[in-house]
Amino acid sequence: VTSGFYSCSSPSFSPDGKYLFVLTNQNYQPFYSDADNTFIYANSTQLAAIGLQKNTPSLLIPKNDTVSLKEVPKPVIKDTTKKDDKPKPTVDEKKPDITAVVIDFDGMEQRMELLPVIPGNLRSLKMIKGKALFLRSPNTGATDGKASLKFYDIDKREEKNILADVDNYLVSANKDKILVARSGALAVTTPDEGAKFDKPLRLNEMQMTVDPMQEWKQLFTDVWRIERDYFYDANMHGVNWVQVKDRYMKILEGAMTREEVDFVIGEMIGELNSSHTYHSGGDFERVRSESTGYIGVNWEAVGGFYKIKKIIHGAAWDAEVRSPLDRAGGDIKEGDFILAVNGIPITADNEPFVAFQGLANKTVELTYNTTASFTGAKTVIIKTMDDEYRLRNLEWIETMRKRVEDATNGDVGYIYVPSTGLDGQSELMRQFNAQWNKKALIIDERFNNGGQIPDRFVEMLNRTPLSFVATRDGKPWQWPQYANFGPKVMLINGWSGSGGDAFPDYFRKKNLGPLIGTRTWGGLIGISGYPDLIDGGTITAPSFRIYNPDGTWFKEGHGVDPDIEVPEDLGAMAKGIDPQLERAIIEIKNMLKTKEFKAPMVPKVEKRN
Repeated sequence: VTSGFYSCSSPSFSPDGKYLFVLTNQNYQPFYSDADNTFIYANSTQLAAIGLQKNTPSLLIPKNDTVSLKEVPKPVIKDTTKKDDKPKPTVDEKKPDITAVVIDFDGMEQRMELLPVIPGNLRSLKMIKGKALFLRSPNTGATDGKASLKFYDIDKREEKNILADVDNYLVSANKDKILVARSGALAVTTPDEGAKFDKPLRLNEMQMTVDPMQEWKQLFTDVWRIERDYFYDANMHGVNWVQVKDRYMKILEGAMTREEVDFVIGEMIGELNSSHTYHSGGDFERVRSESTGYIGVNWEAVGGFYKIKKIIHGAAWDAEVRSPLDRAGGDIKEGDFILAVNGIPITADNEPFVAFQGLANKTVELTYNTTASFTGAKTVIIKTMDDEYRLRNLEWIETMRKRVEDATNGDVGYIYVPSTGLDGQSELMRQFNAQWNKKALIIDERFNNGGQIPDRFVEMLNRTPLSFVATRDGKPWQWPQYANFGPKVMLINGWSGSGGDAFPDYFRKKNLGPLIGTRTWGGLIGISGYPDLIDGGTITAPSFRIYNPDGTWFKEGHGVDPDIEVPEDLGAMAKGIDPQLERAIIEIKNMLKTKEFKAPMVPKVEKRN
């Protein structure tokens, strides 16, 4: 129907068989980055309609607003003559045949019209009589909010609101009702403006009886089928998949719990010898858990009590997260004893975290002293954290960065990239835009747990000089502005995988510098989306595999080899020495001697009179 020039989705025919409605991404309004010169196009989806026949009237044809006068009907004289009240026999009328919908494919895309609906993140288009229903999600860049269920009134040519805060919806077969999902609740309502979600279905009263053995067989069979139908290689890596089913089905017969079923499933999909074959969730036995409060410190047991050995600090400029003891006005210092939490004494008989069970993100009172005694002790009110991971991560990053800065007299920057997902993107941008003007860079992607395919990551690191800008005052600018033209090295290890395999692979393909460390994990048979299992469990079936421009496969199960191999030395690292980072410092200092980028001098000013 359409040529593919624009991305189109969610096609739906109007009930009268005259129009095809679609969502089409045709609105182009750039959004510019606050960090550099990058621009993106988001919120581009619009509602459109296509007449199925050449003579189908346009939905936007100008309306005739002439007011016509109605004739006064003439009085009707009622016939009072007595008639026979008995019904007369009638002849059965033949029902008309269903008329086939005629579609003129010639020039069909040219008949597409963009309807007056504000562009945005639109999805799930469904047609009912006189209305085009769709979900409108918050625009890209909005910090919060949920989707709203809207409709376009075809006659009035207006967008109207049905319900706010909607996750999804379904239309009944007769088009009169809609089933709306909101935060796990369901309700049936009408597709009208200002509809109510006031009678949610009583799902908590619904019950079902499950035969676990039969359900486990279904789970197992569904997993087998999903792998069979979604795995990127129809030949299943040469594995006899039917035989695999028969063998593991026999093992399944001995399963006594859902956990054992999960084990059998994992062993079965392991036969594919592929990365990204994951299984999780399901109807497992639930155990009660409590969140623990943290205060961002390293503890030390002394004489039966706990004192603060160290308060965890990120960099001075990292205001993202800080220990509650690392705030202005705080009196507790390193070396002080924490004697009680909310008045309850804590001793070294238990871990210190026992005293903070159930106190995540809570305001608590700490009793502290410079000695292990309640005599002269003081109290302070703080608010705990629910997690120390990010705080400790920032401290680790800053420790590495500071080591590089000290060892290179500030000439070299250090950037840690924990993943190729959202957190990795944010870290790369955050650290790169603070250090792009260094003479060289060390990129550390050790322990990178993957995510997306990192072509954008390498693009940022591979920017080359295009021009320079001279001004009357100040130093010349480079263009692109936020780019590092100096030498680079990358640190890798065996805990880097998936996108963490692709990142150093692309880094090498662009000749950005040597890879230092140990061989990466080796998993670039990737995953996308798959059906869920009946009890809420999930399964992945790797649906694509990456291969190289020369027509060879990426080395699945082997990974990316370093140019300079430096094994981890846990003994040295326990003493605060990172052998891989130290070797990277040596290499980058040597590269600065031979490959340092020198910007050209500003040319002599011309006389142009």
